[in-house]
Amino acid sequence: MLLLNNSCRKEEFPLDASGLTYKGKFVYKNQFKMNGIYIADIDGNVGVNYYFIDGTYYHVSIETYEQGDECVQINERNIPYYWGCFIIEGDTLKVQTFDPTSRQRYHEYRVEERWAKIENDSTIRFFKKITPEKKELELNEIFHYKYCENKPDSTNVLMKY
Repeated sequence: MLLLNNSCRKEEFPLDASGLTYKGKFVYKNQFKMNGIYIADIDGNVGVNYYFIDGTYYHVSIETYEQGDECVQINERNIPYYWGCFIIEGDTLKVQTFDPTSRQRYHEYRVEERWAKIENDSTIRFFKKITPEKKELELNEIFHYKYCENKPDSTNVLMKY
């Protein structure tokens, strides 16, 4: 009876993990700094990105960030749309994440892509977003690096896929 009940339970975060084609393909060659966070002002909030040596990416939007603060802690390790993976081709960083609004259209989270130019080892400018429907949108989000000693690790829900 217990097995039957568990098999009928709906997934809290159904997702199309097959769309993460960059997973496990990143090779670090000192293209940019990775021992801290990247911060941007996006529509009045603060966008925070972490990039990890294993090719894992984390993004969250917070209301404020004081320059004297330590690293932003990661509390959303089991929520897939905060996480993704990335590769670098030339000076272009390509990130795949789950579109948090795609579940409403597809009944599961689908992958979107964001492309950024690596301006230098501490500045990244996102210029393009590709939606799950393959629609291309222009972006102009400039993230600047900030070193922090207590960078969290990359443990997250996508590791099981």
